[in-house]
Amino acid sequence: MATRLGLRVLMLAVVLGWSGPALAQDAKVYELTENMKLIAKGKTARRTATSEIMGFVQPGTAICPEYLAETVPGRGLVCTINITASDNIRLSTGLGTLQGRYT
Repeated sequence: MATRLGLRVLMLAVVLGWSGPALAQDAKVYELTENMKLIAKGKTARRTATSEIMGFVQPGTAICPEYLAETVPGRGLVCTINITASDNIRLSTGLGTLQGRYT
């Protein structure tokens, strides 16, 4: 689970177009669901997946300007973030496409 979460945070950094700053956005995200499929055609095997991710970002960051933050019980002043991410990875190389969007 920790490796999967680390991969999702890295993916979030790629999706947002920031490599260093995205990791410093003070966000906590949690994978809610993942639909994954393994596809084998001849000698080629792929993994495709779509995940729904949700979390909280501290105000005063690029993702969460202070004017967007709201009080969430038990969390304090934060922005809530929802992410939909998907990938299509070749299992033999670990290479493929990765995309997502956030609100």
